[in-house]
Amino acid sequence: MDLDRLKKILDWMARSPLSELEVTDGEFKVHLVRNGAGHLTEASSPLSAAPGGHDVLAPTYGVVHLSPDSASPPFVVVGQAVAVGQPLCIIEAMKVFSTIEAEVPGTIAEILVAPGAEVATSQPLFRVE
Repeated sequence: MDLDRLKKILDWMARSPLSELEVTDGEFKVHLVRNGAGHLTEASSPLSAAPGGHDVLAPTYGVVHLSPDSASPPFVVVGQAVAVGQPLCIIEAMKVFSTIEAEVPGTIAEILVAPGAEVATSQPLFRVE
């Protein structure tokens, strides 16, 4: 990512009311969180290493939707192979819907949340092996 572009993103966020922002540009990822004093800090990536695989973490708080709607099957099931960029679930926060995608190829080893569950930022959602 171009450093000038990153500075523009930081300046924009400093002027905005957002408390959290995640930007992905190719392999570069930055997750910014405004702390209680109003200062920006870098938070953890939504993907972390776990024994035997990778845990996909919630990038924000919200309600988890494991399928696109109540009449559709889930995005993924345990044992299913996934590719990078494949949708895993949707997190809804304040009427904003964010699609959570696989960031590594592999197989869904565990689904760590229930449909409709409220999740916290950085809470594990899936384990991909």
